[in-house]
Order: sequence, then C-alpha cells, then structure tokens
Amino acid sequence: PTMIISGLNNGYCPNAPAVTLTGNPVGGTFKVNGIAAAQFNPSSLPVGGHIVEYSYTDANGCVSTATKTVFVRALPEAAVTVAGSTTFCAGGSVNLSTGSFSSYVWKNGDTQVGTDATFVATTSGSYTVTVTDANGCTATSAATVVTVNPAPVASIAAGGPTT
Repeated sequence: PTMIISGLNNGYCPNAPAVTLTGNPVGGTFKVNGIAAAQFNPSSLPVGGHIVEYSYTDANGCVSTATKTVFVRALPEAAVTVAGSTTFCAGGSVNLSTGSFSSYVWKNGDTQVGTDATFVATTSGSYTVTVTDANGCTATSAATVVTVNPAPVASIAAGGPTT
C-alpha cells in the first residue's frame, strides 16, 4: 500500500505541544527514533533531527514503511544587555536591549511596556523580554531589576533672621 504520514510539520520548537501521529492506511505502528510512540513530543526530545517511522502490514503479510525526518529547533537565547546602571535617581534612565529576533515583548512585571529590540526603562520594576525567532520559537529572559531612587527634597529652613 501507499504509505502516508500526515499531520507532522518539518520542525517544532522544544516547548511545542505533543502531536498525535497519524498514518495511512490506518492500523500501522509508529516509531520515533526507533522507539514505539503514538505521539511526537518535542519537549521530550533533544534539539536536532528525529526519524518518525510508520510501518503497516497488509492482509498478505507484506510490510510497507514510510519515514519522515522532523526537526526540534533550538530555543532562541533571550538575554537582556544593560547599558548603564540599573539603579539611578528619578529623571534618569537605563537602556535594556536584546539580540536580533523577529519580534520582542518587553514587560515590567505583567504589564507590557515595549515591542522593540531596545527598551528605555525610566521606572522601577522587574523587566523581562520575550523574543520570537524566525522559526516562531519563543523564549523569555531572566528578570532585570531596575531601581529608581526618588530625588531628595531640598529646602532651606529659617533658623534665624532672614534679612
């Protein structure tokens, strides 16, 4: 029979959900890297190419096999580069940047604050960036803590004659 493995993309991000394997004609068995499997689970496989094999035995005892190589891609490396001190006085700022990716989402805690490769932080908080690479894989950086100290209040106290 003509063997078909369907429903599999050529590549997956390591944090993608498992995919149920489907073959035609129905009733065959799947192996991933030589191990019996009913699913292709990118999160349980190392980065690189993996061979999915579908074998079917017909009523005459003839065996047909189809294979497909599927890749688990590496996650992008999301890291924040700091240009300046992360502790400064009110009115100051610090530039936070990351590498070159397809898209960026900067957050201060749970609040989105930017979508460019560089973000200028002017308020205290815990900043992260989630990046998406050309393959659609995403990763989030560790938090970078920014502390903005309030400006001191200057005053002159009258303690004697003012004239």
